Amino acid sequence: MRLICSLLLVLLTGSLVAQDEKLTDLKTKYLNAKPSEQSQFLSDYVSALARKDRLAADSLITDWFNAHSRQDQNLDWAKLYYSMADVRYRFRDYSTSQVYLDSALSVLLNAPEKAYVDLAKTYDLKGIIFQRYRTYDSAAFYFSRALATAEKGDSEEVLAIVHNTIGTNHWYQGEYASALKAYNQALEIRKNLPDASRLAESYRNMGLTYRVIGDYASALQYYEKALPVFIQSNDQSGTANLLNSMGVLYKELADYDQALNFHERSMKIRKELGDSVAWSYSLDNIGSAHIEKGNFGQAIEVLLLAEQLKKGEEADVRMYNTLSNIGVCYDKLEQHPRAIAYFKRSLALAEAVKEKRAMVLVYNNLNQLFHDEGNHAKALQYAQKSLSLSREIDTPEALAISHEYLSKTYKAMGRYSEALTHSESQIGYERQLFDKRAASEKSRMLVNYDFDNQQRALEQQKAELNNLNQERDLLRARQLILQVVLVALLLIISLLVFAFRARLKKSSLEKDLIRQNGQLLELTKQNLDQQLQLKETKLTSYAEQLSQKNELIATFQNRLSADSDKDLFNMANSVEGRPGTGTSWKDFRLKFDQVHGHFVPGLNALHKDLTNNELNISILLRLNLSNKDMASILGTTYDSVKKSVQRLYKKIGRENADDLRSYLLKI
Repeated sequence: MRLICSLLLVLLTGSLVAQDEKLTDLKTKYLNAKPSEQSQFLSDYVSALARKDRLAADSLITDWFNAHSRQDQNLDWAKLYYSMADVRYRFRDYSTSQVYLDSALSVLLNAPEKAYVDLAKTYDLKGIIFQRYRTYDSAAFYFSRALATAEKGDSEEVLAIVHNTIGTNHWYQGEYASALKAYNQALEIRKNLPDASRLAESYRNMGLTYRVIGDYASALQYYEKALPVFIQSNDQSGTANLLNSMGVLYKELADYDQALNFHERSMKIRKELGDSVAWSYSLDNIGSAHIEKGNFGQAIEVLLLAEQLKKGEEADVRMYNTLSNIGVCYDKLEQHPRAIAYFKRSLALAEAVKEKRAMVLVYNNLNQLFHDEGNHAKALQYAQKSLSLSREIDTPEALAISHEYLSKTYKAMGRYSEALTHSESQIGYERQLFDKRAASEKSRMLVNYDFDNQQRALEQQKAELNNLNQERDLLRARQLILQVVLVALLLIISLLVFAFRARLKKSSLEKDLIRQNGQLLELTKQNLDQQLQLKETKLTSYAEQLSQKNELIATFQNRLSADSDKDLFNMANSVEGRPGTGTSWKDFRLKFDQVHGHFVPGLNALHKDLTNNELNISILLRLNLSNKDMASILGTTYDSVKKSVQRLYKKIGRENADDLRSYLLKI
């Protein structure tokens, strides 16, 4: 590790020197040019300077505009307008950036000769700004114009840039297969270009897409390819963003120490760059990782610093997330007045920017806090607000959680009928969630399968092109030989025999290649069928369990309509103490291991002192079953299961049952 760090330091030092030399060279060309020719060199100088010092770049080009008349504008002016738009974009001043881009387009479209490269770059940046406004259709319109224009130009670099931004537009809309295709097109072009930072950007984007679809191994491979390239090209902003992405990946893998390592490295660079917004985001991520580790005091320290950095910034810096996380920390430390104060501040900011998902999260946090205090009336108010807003959002995730909190609150208040109603709603939305996740998993597999096919097709095309080039060279050689030895009939016959044998060999090789490709395709199909069969087994198991639970609820409802409150109480006790029926535990374990074969060995490796009963409880918690359902399956009482769960999460070292469930889901 020390050797790797030393090598990266050497690369960084060398790249800094090279970058400074390039910037100095561009500055010299600009300063030494004649006043009438300075505009030809200013655009390149400003673009390079903006990567290192945005303020200096902004000041330089603003002064130049103020000092020159805008009459008789030419293509150099269009480049300057674009440079100014790029600088303002880096300051997140999108409206001003759009004004300069429109000025650039006016010059370019009215020029007697079309500057396709500059026009493509201008269309592309306009699309990116619409992307920032989340108007993806408008962004796609400008990206399509940029691509058509770039294909007419002579810049492979600009063509790669447009493919990359098209991929990002697909990514934001969840079209990951299309995003991978576009990103890969940009990557293949950039492999042959000298700009290393652009190549690193393509590696990072491929990694981001694989992370989102759950292919963490591929994501990490692309990230590790990107990191040394970013460092070598002295792209500090790109390096910081990549380190942040790697931290997010390790957090999703529950490796919080590694996540902290990468987020802290990212934060250090962002701090040196003076980008307070990006710096605060790194602090948010560090605080979140500390919360996952249970280091609530350390989390508060970094989150309070993030709060200070965000003060006075635009609303889109997501201050409400920071305040909400601070509230969570104080809640965990049982400092409830402080927690409530931060939750309410977070809620006010989320309401101001109409961020409904953040509002639902705060409502649920407040519900949990007042529930823990025993103030069930107050908890009920926030649970009802959460459900109302979740219905506006209309996602099964939000609705399932809101119904769960309401069910829990009504149960604590002794209002069992209402608790049962919301529990049933929760089950329905969780079923939708399960179906959604299954579809997402199937989609991920299809994306990987399609992309692998595309990669194989691309490799096959390259091989065919190489063969064609070889055949072309061979034909040229034959023509030369035929011209030289035309008078020798014997040599001509020999050459014909040679050509005939070569063609026979080629035909044999083609047949072998077709057979091998067919075998490879069949193996790939078999592998995909096996994976799909495994998912179907999981769905069947879930459906069987859900059916048993629905039958129990139906019985409970029938008796509820006929029995008195006392009978209802006795019936609830009988349901909680109901012995397990249906599929035997051995069969259940067999089905479970087919779907989650890694779970029990992984849990035993982490906690070797668990008893068989604790392993059984862990398995049912991993399936996210309620205590009542677990009691039914295990043939014991609800209280017994509840005590077993309490002993288990204390033994494993978790905060509570919800924390234990989250922990087991990540194994």
